[in-house]
Amino acid sequence: MWELHKVEIIGDAYWVSAGCPAKPCLHAGADDESAPSKTTDLQKERAEFAMRAVEVGLALLRALTSVCDDVSLQMRVGIHTGSVVAGVVGKNGPRYHLFGMTVGYAQKMESSGIPGRVQISDVTHTLLEAGGHAYDYEERTVDMEAEEPPVRTWLVNKSNARKAIHIHKKLMEERCRQLS
Repeated sequence: MWELHKVEIIGDAYWVSAGCPAKPCLHAGADDESAPSKTTDLQKERAEFAMRAVEVGLALLRALTSVCDDVSLQMRVGIHTGSVVAGVVGKNGPRYHLFGMTVGYAQKMESSGIPGRVQISDVTHTLLEAGGHAYDYEERTVDMEAEEPPVRTWLVNKSNARKAIHIHKKLMEERCRQLS
């Protein structure tokens, strides 16, 4: 529904990708006369995928209480934005896999997060704000690496539901057109 893709489940982590693989129509022919327009479209697309990831994270947190009565079970959501390398790995059981620093940083966003909350990186926060997807945030500082300075992260306090509903409706209409 949100055009996010489950990459894999590792232990108790459910790994999802937003905007990967990228739509070829926005990335082809970037050197022609319409390149500034395509760059703007690409930035909007990235911001929208970041918003989708945040909305799905918030929805998963809300859904947890309706599918599980065990209050000791908690969920953390971590989101980071950046480039990845993707490919199919394995001969016997091939699977789609993502690699790169962005993947590791997203994992650190999750592991340093607070149970029951969505934590986003400063990069994702900047992208959301630039794309017009403002949320109610709570700024925090997190130690990510030993001997590295703490980094600024953001906790998302509530959904940007009106915009999310509009985008969800647009995606469903597009899917219906493709199926007809």
